[in-house]
Amino acid sequence: MGSQNQSNGSGFLMGVVTGGAIAAGVALLYSSKLADMREQLFAFAAELGKGASSKVQAVENRVADVLDQAADVADGVAETVERGAHVVAQEARKVERFAKASH
Repeated sequence: MGSQNQSNGSGFLMGVVTGGAIAAGVALLYSSKLADMREQLFAFAAELGKGASSKVQAVENRVADVLDQAADVADGVAETVERGAHVVAQEARKVERFAKASH
């Protein structure tokens, strides 16, 4: 029985060594493919980042344009209100002069 246990033990050890060698060979075989896949993944991620960055930049530019247009409109409104206030003040002075002259 002792020799059978030694035989089973050495068979097990031989199986572990053989399995390890096969696993190492498969790992070496696929490691270059994994490296290629990793490079492709990083390249894809970089392109995706560039695309997102350019989209964000386009949105920022569009928002800046809209804000500039809004500022121009606000300036125009302010000028119109100022002119209207000036006209109202002139008319108020005319009414005041007319009221004083009527007394």
